Amino acid sequence: MINVNTIGQYIPGNSLIHRLDPRTKFFTLLVAVFLVFFLDNLVHLGFLLFGVILVTFLAGIKPKMFWQALKPVVFILVLALILQLFFTPGEKLITIGPFKITREGLINSGIVFLRLVVMLLSAYLLTATTSPTELTHGLESLLKPFGRFGLPYGEIALMLTIALRFIPTLTEEAERLIKAQESRGADFYTRGLSKKAQMMLPLIIPLFINAFKRADELAVAMEARGYRIGAPRGKLKPLKFTAKDYLFLFLNLLIAMLFVILKLWGGFPAKF
Repeated sequence: MINVNTIGQYIPGNSLIHRLDPRTKFFTLLVAVFLVFFLDNLVHLGFLLFGVILVTFLAGIKPKMFWQALKPVVFILVLALILQLFFTPGEKLITIGPFKITREGLINSGIVFLRLVVMLLSAYLLTATTSPTELTHGLESLLKPFGRFGLPYGEIALMLTIALRFIPTLTEEAERLIKAQESRGADFYTRGLSKKAQMMLPLIIPLFINAFKRADELAVAMEARGYRIGAPRGKLKPLKFTAKDYLFLFLNLLIAMLFVILKLWGGFPAKF
């Protein structure tokens, strides 16, 4: 089995973050996403990233592990930076051929980079420190109040959890297919975007076929274990908030309020 580490992959552990209630971690993710879009200042976003990195260390996750999870989306990060850097009008700083780098473009590229990294790292933290069962129960508990409006919260929670957990499964399957093709002489490290695209085409069909097979096997396994849509289910470990959850939630609200105050009343610095 190929060792993959992606967003959606659970990493067993006994850290403080692992032991938090999944609803606390979902709330933390929502706070992080709110602040990511609310803040438009490089320094403020830098402090937010520092806070997320601190939580990462508390979870016992090494930088190398996050880098492995980040590698599949590096292309998107680089593309977003290039678009912001070279195509944002404003005060010109440097000219490179037909392109110009502006002060506003430099700032915007930094903001976009920090926003994407914070969101990716926050999502990675949630899935890496929360087991599939806890993830489903936590999301189901948060969506339960909407059940009175006819929302099938249990099915939605299960669907989202399975979708997240299929990310590392598909990544593992893709790596297995790549290694199989390389053993037959394929070169996936060739230069040129068109050549790389041609090399990837033979992977798409078997990847989709294997994904459907995995989905069918999962459905059969769930039915064999007595899962029925809409049927009430008990929980082996009922969710319960503890003192550390309340403390973590309080810190989340405090930090969010601090950032809101910094933006609305100037703070330091008022603008960068």
